[in-house]
Amino acid sequence: MNITSRVHLLDEYKFNQNRIMTINTISRSEINVSEKYEPLIRALRKLEKDGPAIQVTVDEISEFNSLENIMLEFNREHQDSIKSSKHSDEEVIFFYK
Repeated sequence: MNITSRVHLLDEYKFNQNRIMTINTISRSEINVSEKYEPLIRALRKLEKDGPAIQVTVDEISEFNSLENIMLEFNREHQDSIKSSKHSDEEVIFFYK
């Protein structure tokens, strides 16, 4: 089966499932971080090089990725170099400079 046939079948499947996908481009400033992460962002702003670390305890291990993504985005926006260390067995993540 060539690529064109696969694309056609995929389009036909989407049509048959009555699913419509709308893709829009929006300004990055229109994307807001959930309020539940605001305390972390405020704490990240206060971190100082070689100062105390932030310790965050999570209820679910799946939260680790979300918290690290918030940190990475913060680093990009502020040209910062905050690092993280997670301890899965204790469900704790640390942020430090």
